[in-house]
Amino acid sequence: MTMRRIPELAGLLALTLGAASCEPSSITAAKEQLGRGPARTLALAVSLSRDTLEIGKFLSSHDTATTAGGLLGVTLPAESLASAIGQKLVYNNLAFQQFRFSYGQMLQAQPDSSTLSYTFAPHASAPAGVFPAGPTISQDTIRIVTPHGSKVTAATMASGSIIGSITNNTACSVAISQAVKDSTGATVVSFPTDTVPAFGTATSTVSAVGVSFKNYLYLGAPTVTPLLACVPVPGQSVVVTLSTTTLTLSSVTLQNVNESFAQSDSILANETRIRSVDTVVVYSGSFTITAQNRLPIADTVHLQLNGVTKLGVPVTATLVLPAAPGNGTTTTGSTTIDLANARIIPANVVAVVTGVATATSATLTSLVTTDAVVVDGGGSLVLQLLAGRLDPTKTPELTVGVEEFSEILKTQIDFGDLQDAIKSAHLNDAVAALTLRNTAQTPLVLNNVKLGVVKVNASGQLLRDGLGNPAYETDSTTGLPILVTLAPVGQTTMLLPRASTTPLSLQMGPLVDRLVHLLLGNTRAAVVAAGSAVAGDGNPSRITRADSASVGFRLTVGLDLTLPDSGIVFTRVEWADGAKLKSSDSASVVDRLVSASASADVVNGTPFGMSVELAVVRDSVANTVDVFTLPGRTLLGPIVVAGSPVDGTGRVTTPVSSTSSLALTGTDVVPLMGQRFTIALRIRLRPPPNSSRGAVRTTDRIIVSAHANVELSGGGQ
Repeated sequence: MTMRRIPELAGLLALTLGAASCEPSSITAAKEQLGRGPARTLALAVSLSRDTLEIGKFLSSHDTATTAGGLLGVTLPAESLASAIGQKLVYNNLAFQQFRFSYGQMLQAQPDSSTLSYTFAPHASAPAGVFPAGPTISQDTIRIVTPHGSKVTAATMASGSIIGSITNNTACSVAISQAVKDSTGATVVSFPTDTVPAFGTATSTVSAVGVSFKNYLYLGAPTVTPLLACVPVPGQSVVVTLSTTTLTLSSVTLQNVNESFAQSDSILANETRIRSVDTVVVYSGSFTITAQNRLPIADTVHLQLNGVTKLGVPVTATLVLPAAPGNGTTTTGSTTIDLANARIIPANVVAVVTGVATATSATLTSLVTTDAVVVDGGGSLVLQLLAGRLDPTKTPELTVGVEEFSEILKTQIDFGDLQDAIKSAHLNDAVAALTLRNTAQTPLVLNNVKLGVVKVNASGQLLRDGLGNPAYETDSTTGLPILVTLAPVGQTTMLLPRASTTPLSLQMGPLVDRLVHLLLGNTRAAVVAAGSAVAGDGNPSRITRADSASVGFRLTVGLDLTLPDSGIVFTRVEWADGAKLKSSDSASVVDRLVSASASADVVNGTPFGMSVELAVVRDSVANTVDVFTLPGRTLLGPIVVAGSPVDGTGRVTTPVSSTSSLALTGTDVVPLMGQRFTIALRIRLRPPPNSSRGAVRTTDRIIVSAHANVELSGGGQ
C-alpha cells in the first residue's frame, strides 16, 4: 500500500467557494457569503485523484531492471555457491599387493664333507694277512647348518643325497662296508659294500630322503677286507670322504637361530587409479601395514617405502611379530605410517622388506616356513595435490559429488507495493545471469548438476528425503522436482576450462516462482546445486586442495505473470487538504447541497483486465488502515476495464479506457469538508482475455483521474 499527499488540491474547495463573490478573508467568511445576496446555484469541482500509476513505481526502485525481452523486472541480490572440489579429492581404501616370504632357507642344509682314513697297521708275527694291532682310523664329522648359519641339532631330510667317495691307496683290491651314524652313535644310513681295485677309487651314493639324525653325521668304522689273500703294505691306507649335496629338510630343530631375509615388491602394482598419475601430495591420511608371522620364532620386519618420501627421505616402519604357536596359525602385528605432507611418486613406489628371525632354538616344518611372513596393507589419503595426466576414466577419484546450498533470506526479496499481489500470482520469467569459475589448472566438467529449491529447518539445514537426498520442491501439477540443469539449454554437462571464468544465462521461472512464494510465505528456503564434477581430460594437469568451482548468480525476475481467476489486488492511499471546515460548518454547507456526483476515468495500459474502486474518508488515516471498511467513507466504483489488446508476446499494443459516475449524497460530500481527506484506490488485476498470463513492460501504466462535482444553493438571506 502506498500513501501520498496531493498538495495541489489543498484549499481548492475554499477557493472555489470564494469565486462566487469577492475574495473572503477566511473559510468562515466564505461560508457566510453563501447566505448573502439573491438566491442562486454555485457549482464546485473537486479533484479527488489524478494518478498515473506506472507499474514500475510499485517496485523497490533500486532493484528494478529491464529484462532482455524488454519486460519490467526486479533484480535480486547476487548469490554464489562454491564447491571446494580440491577438498573432495581422496583415495579411499588403497590396497597393497600382498607380499609373501617363505622361510624355506631354514629347511635347507649347506653341502658339507668329512674324511675318514683307514691305515693298515705294521706286520707282526701272525698268520698272513692278519694285523693283530688293528688298523688306525682317523675321522671327522659333518655338522649341518642352514645357508644363514643356524645350527641343525636334529632333522629329517626331505631330499638330497649322501655320498661316500673311496680312495684305495693299497696294492690290494679291497671290499669295504660302511655306515653313517649321528651323534647318538645310531646308524642313520648304510652304504652298500663296495669293491675297490688296488690304487683305485669308487663312489657310492645313497638317498637322504627320510633320513633322520641328531646334531651331526660321521662315518662309522668301516669293514675293509683285502681280496685274493693280498696283504697291504703296512702304512698303506684306504680313505673315505663323506659328503652331502644340498639337503632339504622336512623338519628341523635349529639352535642359535638368526635367519634374515630381504625382498622388494611393487605394492601398488594393482592400484591403477593412483599409478595413473605422476605425483600425489598428501594432506592427511596413512598407510596401515599388517604382517603375519607363522614361525614359532619372533620376527622383526623392517619396511621402507621407496617412492614415498617426507622431506626427501623414504618413509619406514618396523614391526616386531611375536612367535607363532608352530601349528600353522599366525600371530599378527600392524603399524600405521602417518603420510601427512608426504610426496608419492606412484610409478616409483617399491616396498623393501627386510626381516630377521632370532631364537635360541626352534623346531620347524614346511607347515610354518611356507608363507612364513605375509605383509599387506593399504590406506586412505586426503590429497593436497594431484598432478600428471589426470584421466577420470583411469582415476575415478577425479569424479566428485557436489552438493552446495545457500539460504535465501526473505529480506532479499523486495517487490515493493506488489509484494502482496505477487503472493497470488505465478512468476513465469526469471533469468539467471551465472558466472562459473574454475580455479584449478585442470578442466572441470559439471555433470548433471541441478539447481533446485529446498526448505530449510530451524537449524539452517536442508530438509532431506528418506534416502538422505535434498527434498526438492515439486511442481504442483506433475509432482516432479522443479530443477534447472546447470548447463547450456538442452545439455547435461558444462565444461569449465582450466583457470577460467565462464558466463551462462538460464531461464529459471518455475524455480524462482517457487522460491519467492516460499519466502513471501515466511518459509525458509535455499537454492541447492547438486550433481558431480569431473576433473581432468587426460592431458598434463594439476589440482590442489585449494581449488574450487563456484557459481555466482544474479536473478532478474520479469513481470511475466500468471494470475489466478480471482486476480491480484494492490492498493494506493493518498491524502489532500479538504475545505478545512469544522464539523458544524460542514453540516451547514451540506444543508445547501443541491446535487453532487463523482466520476472516474481509468486508462489501462496493462495486458490485464482490471477493476478500480475508490474510497474517500474525512481526515488523514494511516496507510495501514483499510479505508474501504471505515464508517462514513464514500465509495466510488468498481470501474471495470478490459485488458488492453496485446501482440503475440503478450505485450500491450493499445491501452483501453473506461469511465464511471456516481451520484453523491450530502453525507458523501462531508469527507471533503474537513481539514483533510484520504482517498484510497483498490486495483484488482485480472487475467487477460483468453489467457491467465500477461507481461508488463517498463512503459506500462494505469491512469486514474477522479473528481467530484458539487452544486450548492446560495443567497436567500
